[in-house]
Amino acid sequence: MVTNRKLGCCDDIYSIRWLESVHVFVEGTVTGDDSSQNEVLSDATIQLELKGEHDTTYVPVQSIITDKTGKYRIEISPLKDYRLIVKHENYLSKEYTFSTRTIKEVTRIDASLSHPTDDVIQLKNVYYEYGSAKLSAESKNVLDTTLLRFMINNPAIIVEMGSHTDNIGNDRSNQILSQQRAESVVNYLVSKGIERKRLKAKGYGESRPIAANQNADGSDNPEGRQLNRRTEFKIVGMILHAKQKEDDE
Repeated sequence: MVTNRKLGCCDDIYSIRWLESVHVFVEGTVTGDDSSQNEVLSDATIQLELKGEHDTTYVPVQSIITDKTGKYRIEISPLKDYRLIVKHENYLSKEYTFSTRTIKEVTRIDASLSHPTDDVIQLKNVYYEYGSAKLSAESKNVLDTTLLRFMINNPAIIVEMGSHTDNIGNDRSNQILSQQRAESVVNYLVSKGIERKRLKAKGYGESRPIAANQNADGSDNPEGRQLNRRTEFKIVGMILHAKQKEDDE
């Protein structure tokens, strides 16, 4: 609020510190996929991180565990950007980003965690230069926000990076190119701090199409070929820590 006095030369500036009286929370329930009816997970770790005002770095600010009913509740600040990471032993972690820029009393985030599986997961929008294994800038950004975060949040998993091509060119050249592309993803993740022993590269060439490269009349099917030029990953193992090894012996 600004007032201008009749005799004065200057304005008196008053600030109303209304944000100090605003209380906002993030809360939810954590469940697991142990049965058809998700079971609540007590003792799940809820890690809250705050995004910097002038960069994209997130800084941990609080960590709590869920109660016996799988519930959690954390008081947070308005007009901020957050990341929430949910972890529990023997489950894959999940993370969520949210903002309190639009102020509301409660942000609700319910997390359903799943056990590791060998399901193949396709990475959308991971592209390479034509006939090359060089990752584009867009592809690196996709990896930073998807697979890299997944590997950081699940430090015990081992994944296979699989790369596929369409059927343009001969079998051998496609096999070599797909292997190089898979290795390119692995090398990029290693450059970001992921241990190489947690990453395997596998090129499949044109051997595993998920769509037709040609139409029924023999004409080219560019949409199908685009679907076949893909990058995927799947969990192929877990790293056992010392205590786990002792328990298994």
